[in-house]
Amino acid sequence: MNGKKDLLARLMARTGTVHLLSAVHGWMWHDLRVLAYHRVLPRAAAKQFEFDIELVSAWEDDFEWQVAYAAKHYEVITPADLVGMLQSGRSIPRRAVIITFDDGYRDNCEVALPILRRHGVRAAMYVTTGYLDSKEVYWFDRLAYSVKRSALQELPLENGEAIYQK
Repeated sequence: MNGKKDLLARLMARTGTVHLLSAVHGWMWHDLRVLAYHRVLPRAAAKQFEFDIELVSAWEDDFEWQVAYAAKHYEVITPADLVGMLQSGRSIPRRAVIITFDDGYRDNCEVALPILRRHGVRAAMYVTTGYLDSKEVYWFDRLAYSVKRSALQELPLENGEAIYQK
């Protein structure tokens, strides 16, 4: 999060507004929340990050308070817990949340996992198995890296439009 959004999120968290809005929502609706993450990195890594910054779902310090909040105010369950509940006919908890990670980036284990463990929270990590024993980089990360490193100020298309401008 940047600037005004970050300030508003922190203000709402510190004043308890988030908790109040969440409680009102919980009284009115019964739904399952899924928090889906890709990458969690230390904020200091932002300037050196060579790939698509949009894949950074949360900075480490923000993820810490998000997990702490979820652990305190929700019942964090896993997809396996959900399947068990549905198969046995049990109700899904009113304030249930599932935390997931897509693609299996190394920072999921090195940065996010210690935070999850510290708060006693489990998450589902979906790993792209073809990359486990490889130094291969995802094609979309290679593309983002190439665009960020390009000396071009824009990438023109055949029709004359630009798809990227620095």
